Amino acid sequence: MQSRYSPGERMKSSRKSSSIDRRSFLATTGTGLLAASMPNVAKGSSLSASHAAASPSSSPSAQASTGSLRRIPIGVFDPVYEKLSLDEMLDRVSALGLEAMEIGTGGYPGTGHCPIDELLADAAKAKAWKKKFEDRGIHVATLSCHGNPVHPDEKHAARDRESFRKTVLLAERLDVRVIVGFSGCPGGTPADTQPNWITYRWPPEYAGMQKRRSSPANTAYIASRSKCIRILSYTIRAR
Repeated sequence: MQSRYSPGERMKSSRKSSSIDRRSFLATTGTGLLAASMPNVAKGSSLSASHAAASPSSSPSAQASTGSLRRIPIGVFDPVYEKLSLDEMLDRVSALGLEAMEIGTGGYPGTGHCPIDELLADAAKAKAWKKKFEDRGIHVATLSCHGNPVHPDEKHAARDRESFRKTVLLAERLDVRVIVGFSGCPGGTPADTQPNWITYRWPPEYAGMQKRRSSPANTAYIASRSKCIRILSYTIRAR
């Protein structure tokens, strides 16, 4: 039987019927991955719950059964809007319907939308800065200062270590519970002026360079940073 739809119409119809919004996609794939990683969980109940969360036509009783699932906020990292002012960026993010942001506070992300020294010097400014996000329903989920605190150039390393210290203080002031950072990448030899990202212990000379990454100076810094985070009960995620 000949189809009454043209190829273009069939494609549009197919796309429409199979479309799924971002939140439903995350609910479906996230729960499916959880079930795969936890074989002792009943597969049927896990997968049916994820399907109910994803299906717009689910019955109220089916939707109620998924109420315990964690809602994942959809957000963005602020350097992608480096050419916009803070207010312009927040208006753009709000218009897109995003709910959370990771904000650069130093290191490679920079401080384009977060004048960290001003916010640390004046609690009222810090409160007003955070309120700009809250007024638009945007959650400041993470402060990000990933740099290279063990860079072979000591000036570079010192600058990034100071960025981390300030970020911890600002996180405490703003009540942001997650900080993102790099553990750092040193040089391969004491004479290096640039980091050496060694991925394997062969050829043999690379093995010696890898050992240098565990030098007392590097491990002492990482240990002190971890202690600082534990004292404040914060989470640090190293990229």
